[in-house]
Amino acid sequence: MLISPRTATPLKSADFAELRDTKMAAVLLELGFFDNATELKNICSDNYVNYVSNNLANEISIIIREMK
Repeated sequence: MLISPRTATPLKSADFAELRDTKMAAVLLELGFFDNATELKNICSDNYVNYVSNNLANEISIIIREMK
């Protein structure tokens, strides 16, 4: 099992077409479920979307810096 060096959590993989059938690097993120009332409320919130997108951008920047 692979472990994320940043969070010490197990990394998961799956045979998704979105990841398998592309010629470029890809990451598939699961950020909430529409059938969960609390998560749906968050997904529809501009504040939540901005919070998540800003944090993802920051983490991607950190990972890219660490890869150099």
